[in-house]
Amino acid sequence: MIDILIMLLIKAPYEISMVKANKELVDVEFFINALKSKELLPYVIELSYKLKNCRQVLLNGDLHLGSIFCKETNYKIYDYEFAFKGPIGYEIGKIIAHIILAYYYAYSRKNYMMANELLCHIIIFFNKMTEKIEAIGSFDISDIKEDIIKFCGLELISRITGILQLKYITTIRDSTIKDNMQKTIFKMASEMIKGELKVTCGKELAEYVQR
Repeated sequence: MIDILIMLLIKAPYEISMVKANKELVDVEFFINALKSKELLPYVIELSYKLKNCRQVLLNGDLHLGSIFCKETNYKIYDYEFAFKGPIGYEIGKIIAHIILAYYYAYSRKNYMMANELLCHIIIFFNKMTEKIEAIGSFDISDIKEDIIKFCGLELISRITGILQLKYITTIRDSTIKDNMQKTIFKMASEMIKGELKVTCGKELAEYVQR
């Protein structure tokens, strides 16, 4: 299953043929030119190596907002067919990526109240997760925070140029809004993957997303 995950996250989103076939991209040439330089590949390969070889914790493997079912008193997580041992920052970054996508979708629909709430969720989730990890005392929290951001960027790009499009992108009918959203997320994710974004708390991450 880890090989399928690598294909979806590391290979497909960066293959020019896949990008050309992506009907959801408005300005296909922008993404083709951005990926032709292969600037991201060394960073992506490094993250691929970490996914395969860093066995910090048991992960769900396909954790996202749709696989978490919540009630007022408890919650359940489903879909464990991709479960594997990997870096703790992977799934935290993945969840944050989906909240970011939801934020941009809400903002594109001019639902600013929802967008602001989602920014608050980013702050709360990032802070609570990193505080719990730090309290365990078994991990270098600065390395975990760096992994969270990098894997967040990896997930975002897979949802833009790869084969894993979500309704946050596909249902936006205004091509100008969709184009701006796609490019903004891609540029932001690229900076994340390259390690150009350094954050110590959720507020810094939310401010970066909101800029």
